[in-house]
Parts: sequence; structure tokens; C-alpha cells
Amino acid sequence: SLISDINAYGKFIRCYELLKNKTEALAYYKLLHEAAAKTNGNWSQLISSNLAMASLALGDKQYSLAKMYLDKADAQAKKDNKEVMTFSVDLAYGDYYKSLKDYKNALRYYKMSEHGSALYNREQYLELLKSLTTVEMLAGNPSDAAAYHGKYVSLSDSLTDSKVSLNLAEMEARFQNKEKQLRIDNQNTELSYARKQGLWLGAGFLLISLVAVLLTINYRNKKRTADLLDKKNEELTRVNDELEE
Repeated sequence: SLISDINAYGKFIRCYELLKNKTEALAYYKLLHEAAAKTNGNWSQLISSNLAMASLALGDKQYSLAKMYLDKADAQAKKDNKEVMTFSVDLAYGDYYKSLKDYKNALRYYKMSEHGSALYNREQYLELLKSLTTVEMLAGNPSDAAAYHGKYVSLSDSLTDSKVSLNLAEMEARFQNKEKQLRIDNQNTELSYARKQGLWLGAGFLLISLVAVLLTINYRNKKRTADLLDKKNEELTRVNDELEE
């Protein structure tokens, strides 16, 4: 389906952006936009794909190409008119102007993205505060740089505490899972032992039953033989009596 294609192409573009493979990213970028052109939806992948291509172009210092992709992302974001999308575009514009050492415009776009970053993506907001600190310092605003640095340290500590708490919770969960698994293993061992005992008892019962049947058959055979011998003896006695007479 087109929905699956569009989502898959978007993920491929993101992967190749991380691998710094512009050729493959561009190939999937074209596939994505061809698929999206067949629908009437406002796809978030159209924004993120342009931001990814802008990032790759910026890494190669192809500033005009990066600006072209950024403008496409901005136009698409304004169609959706959702802060969750526009703040990412503003952040990318900030990075673009920072690379050009245009600190005035970099600050303008960084500050435009500040609210959305803080609201939707705390880790991205942390990186934004770091960039704001750097740009404010480069722009000759040490007091503003210090203020953003303070926010950066505070949020960094908060995220670290959250990660530590999460790690502790994961460790506790793993420990509990191991303890539960150990109890389950012990129960399984006990059940297995009980089953084996049951099998041995069943086998013993069957063996005893078989011996009893064999003894019964043997007893019946001996009794039948004894009865036959008694009859023969009676016949011999009668014949002897007849001979004597």
C-alpha cells in the first residue's frame, strides 16, 4: 500500500542520513515523493525527508542545496501548520545559519523552535540549549549564553536522573524477572521430578500387574496339569483293579 511505502521510504532516508550515504538517501527521497504525489495527504515524511537531505547537504557544505531542501520542508510544514513539525524546521534553519556564521538569524530560528522542542522532544531541546549557548557566546552575548547554559545543565541533570531511574527500574525488573524465572524453573524441576516419579510408579504398577497375571496363568496351568494327572491316576487304578480281577 502507499501508506506502507511512504513510511518505509521515510525510514530508509533516515537510516541513510545516519550512514552519511547521500546517494541512497536521494534514491529513496525520490521514491517517497513519487509515492506521496499519488495521495492527497499531508505526510510528515515529506518534511522529515527534506530535513534529512538538508542535513546531508549541510555536512558536505553544499549550502545552496541545503537551503533548497529546508525551504521545501518549511513550505510543507506551513501546510500542516502544526508546531510539532514547524519547530523541527526552525531548528534545522538555525543549524543552517550557524554553519554560515550568521548568528543573528541562527538565534532567531533557534528561539522560534525553543517552545516546540521543550514541549515535544526534551533530548532535542537539550541539544538546542547547547547550540543557543554556543551561538550566544559567538554573537557576543555572554550573559544570555550563561542563562542558556544554566538551563542546559539543569535539563541535562534532569535527563540523567531520569535515565538513572529508568536504568534502576530496568535492573529491578530484570532482577524480579530472573527471580520469577528461577521460581518457575524450580517449579518445573519439581513437576518434572513428580512426573518421573509418576512414570516410575506407573511402570512399577504395570510390572506388578504383569507378574500377577503370569503367576495366575502359571497357577492355572499347574492346576490343570494336576487335575489331568489325577484323572490319569484314577484311570490307572481302575485298570489295575480290572487286571487283578
